[in-house]
Amino acid sequence: MLTNEQITFLDQFCEKKGVRYYDLRMEIVDHLATEIEAEMQQQADTGFPLLVQRVFESFGENGFRSIVAAKTESTQDAYTRSHRSYFWSFFTPPKIILTLLIAGLLFLPFIYSSEKAVLYLFRVYVSFTAFICLLTVSAILIQPGGSKMPLLLLSGVKQKSLLRNIGLLAALLINGYNLLRRDHFIFVNPRFAGGVIVFSTMPYVFIFIARYQAVLKMYAKARREYPLAFMKNNS
Repeated sequence: MLTNEQITFLDQFCEKKGVRYYDLRMEIVDHLATEIEAEMQQQADTGFPLLVQRVFESFGENGFRSIVAAKTESTQDAYTRSHRSYFWSFFTPPKIILTLLIAGLLFLPFIYSSEKAVLYLFRVYVSFTAFICLLTVSAILIQPGGSKMPLLLLSGVKQKSLLRNIGLLAALLINGYNLLRRDHFIFVNPRFAGGVIVFSTMPYVFIFIARYQAVLKMYAKARREYPLAFMKNNS
């Protein structure tokens, strides 16, 4: 059984060899510790640093590169599955029912609205949806309580979420612009226009919020699995 000092030595050794991410280092340290413990039983008189070097050399000329590449790929796959699961978990039956009720309430003003009022409400709804998007983008960008040490699990979480929301915002604005350009036939029937407006903006709002929730849950997952990476004294 390795001591805490020896585990720390392995962690520092892996970091010097280019393993930047803390969670990835923990997996490699665990792998090294198993092999070193076996070597220590056979070579009790050999110094610990020398044993570490011998085990490291057993990885070949590429060192940790192969295992880092494999772990990176598997971790990214796990991230994708977790993010997808967290995203869809937002759309529970109560929230879907609530969404339909809110959509119905938002549709009511269009029943007796004039074409001018419909255009105004459309601008209001699109502006509100864009505001929600910008709010979630800002919240993701300044996500508090980040890890003090880099985690492979969290690498790319902000970037991917930001790019997806920004891309969706661009789609929202383009669709809104195209609808306004076609107002000469889209808004002939205010009720039809209201349905188009409500059901083209509501999904955007919930997708933005669902993506932000997925980011929060990814950070919570990282805190549970790697609490030491979030401790202030590790900064």
